[in-house]
Amino acid sequence: MRKRIDWQRLREDYSRGFSVEELSELYRCSPRTIRDRIRREGWKRHTECDREAGSLVKEHRRLWQEVKKRLSVGLNRGDEKELKLAKMAGDVLLSVIKGEKEVWNMDPADKTLTEEEINAVTREMESLTIPHGTETPVDRT
Repeated sequence: MRKRIDWQRLREDYSRGFSVEELSELYRCSPRTIRDRIRREGWKRHTECDREAGSLVKEHRRLWQEVKKRLSVGLNRGDEKELKLAKMAGDVLLSVIKGEKEVWNMDPADKTLTEEEINAVTREMESLTIPHGTETPVDRT
């Protein structure tokens, strides 16, 4: 089944400075499809400040991917230490992202990382890590 593309979000990312190639990889569609849409709808890039904010969003996404990798490694190995590190990294990253969004005065309605998405990732991390007060990993079977 074909994945549905969030064109509004893709357009916002383009306007913030993401390259067509980066968008193609991120949204899993061909660069030609994106370029056709850009030409057809006359998309424009934003100011330098918006591009810098776009770089910040890229960094946030990259860091979240690293947290997810740590979680995956911890789960696959049953590594309690790795799971705890992933949870701590996610919690810290959540605070950093919130602070950077405030400093950059980014729109709270911005769809880069919604509070709901962040909370969902945090809940998922909590459910996958070790319950409080126990020293044994969650049984994945």
